[in-house]
Amino acid sequence: MDDTATIRMLIADDQVEIRSAMRLLLSYTFGLTAVEEAVNASQAMRIARDARPDIVLLDWELPGQVDGALVAALRLTPSRPAVVVLSSKPEVRQAALDAGASAFVSKGDPPDVLLRAIGDYLPVDVPSSAPAPLPSRSDGKPVDLIPFVDGRPQALGQNRRLGVVR
Repeated sequence: MDDTATIRMLIADDQVEIRSAMRLLLSYTFGLTAVEEAVNASQAMRIARDARPDIVLLDWELPGQVDGALVAALRLTPSRPAVVVLSSKPEVRQAALDAGASAFVSKGDPPDVLLRAIGDYLPVDVPSSAPAPLPSRSDGKPVDLIPFVDGRPQALGQNRRLGVVR
């Protein structure tokens, strides 16, 4: 991917496991490397103003985020990013969309739902660089991911699960 296709992304979630999994998924699927991370609302706003992300992945339960005010504030930063809200509570979907979210994804949804939501805001010239589909399981158990070994994600030990079920 050349510099003209660089997409700047902000992942705002207080859980390191979620941020790491999203970063891995985005790198693996879209080759995105310009990714910033925030652990609370004030840090997300500062990074959004300074780094000017194109897309923000925002945890609805992020510390300091109250009733969608952060969604609206992020949408008004200089880069006017798309804000994809994530939550473990699917029932907040309408509140997130009413607050100005570009899209809503439940944290219980399969990874491809998140990828489709993000893909809606990527330029056409950002190809998927994934050499193979992400691992999936048909038995309903969580998929475990860690950084690449020989270009493929490797399974984690039982104590570090990514709660993604296919």
